[in-house]
Amino acid sequence: MKLVIKDAGSDNAGKHGTIAELNLYAAYGKADVQKAYNTYVNYKSEDYTGKTWTFFADALANAKKVLDNADSTAAAYSQAYTNLTNVAAQLETTKDKLTRVLTGYQNFDTTGYSEGSIANYQKQVKKAEELLKKEGATGADFARALENLKKAKAALSTEEPAKSDKTKLTAAVAEAEKVNKADYTDDSVKSFEQALTAAKAVLEDTYATQAEVDAAVNTLKQAADALVKKTTPTPDPTPTPNPTPTPNPTPGKDDTAKVPAKGSKITDQKSGLVYKVTKSDAKNGTVKVTGLTAAKKNVKKVTIPATVTKNGYTFKVTQIAAKAFQKKARLTKVVIGANVTKIDAKAFYKDAKLKNITFKGNKAVKAGKNAFKGIKANAKVTVPYKISKKNLNKIKKAVKSAGKKVVIKKKDIIIPY
Repeated sequence: MKLVIKDAGSDNAGKHGTIAELNLYAAYGKADVQKAYNTYVNYKSEDYTGKTWTFFADALANAKKVLDNADSTAAAYSQAYTNLTNVAAQLETTKDKLTRVLTGYQNFDTTGYSEGSIANYQKQVKKAEELLKKEGATGADFARALENLKKAKAALSTEEPAKSDKTKLTAAVAEAEKVNKADYTDDSVKSFEQALTAAKAVLEDTYATQAEVDAAVNTLKQAADALVKKTTPTPDPTPTPNPTPTPNPTPGKDDTAKVPAKGSKITDQKSGLVYKVTKSDAKNGTVKVTGLTAAKKNVKKVTIPATVTKNGYTFKVTQIAAKAFQKKARLTKVVIGANVTKIDAKAFYKDAKLKNITFKGNKAVKAGKNAFKGIKANAKVTVPYKISKKNLNKIKKAVKSAGKKVVIKKKDIIIPY
């Protein structure tokens, strides 16, 4: 119990009065606070609405503070427990909020707005309805649906929205339909078919936004790049009972395999990096990085090696293709291999969280327009300590589009490739 005297005084007649605050807390101890804290500490902010989460996070932090304080009183434990459990009971999940507000969007009168903007609005309402029925949907999914509903409503207009350019999507779908799916593994084909079906739906949608069109193109491209060829062993028609072992001068190399042709794709399933052969040669072949597979599109770190091997043939990685890592929202760190000398336009464009870039090589690097534009303003760029002044200036020029706050530091770098 806590009694706080707020005021005491008398009126003109000499009568006295007191204003007091009386707070009563049930008797909860440290064990109760610890149990409640252990229950709530694993809650995730993306599952709840911002306002209710803010109060909850404050109460959770206070409970931790009380638990960590060896001098906390019985009253402090009781108050911490009561506050935490009360605000936890008031938490609203993003799913609950979407369910609560969806009716208003469903019944909103769209009379007077253009057909196109109404179609886009109704599309988001339908997506929200379907999401609420979907098993496995996350709190982030519901939050995104809420945001999309708000944007669609704000975009309602009496004028027709601008038509999206579907030229690239039309070409991508046409190219995808030429793929002989029988040549690839079932798992990779499944992802490819899902991307193709989604792309066709966007193509047929009269009112698809440009963002939806661009996303469909990128997803279909990534799914196509991630297709994995089937490997069918060729049986020996005349097997030798006791074959004579022949030493292989190059361990791991298949001497019967052909050198990958120029323009062919090489996919590293472990790293998710996709390459394209730029020079086909058994000893001096080169490739460029074109992007990531669909399965690895949300990685936080990308390490571009100095070389990559296919069929036993080693290729130098000398180039990063245009838009290879464009708009990777979660990408924070990039390591660029020692052989990379060219980074094409918009290779890392608008990677807003990219804050750490390491160049492994001493060579001059030429970068295309806006190669690093839109990365974190105070990004840190690390280069080898022994890099020449001329080549350092090349790198400074390469990252110039990132902004003036970018810090470039020299450091001894061990090159393991």
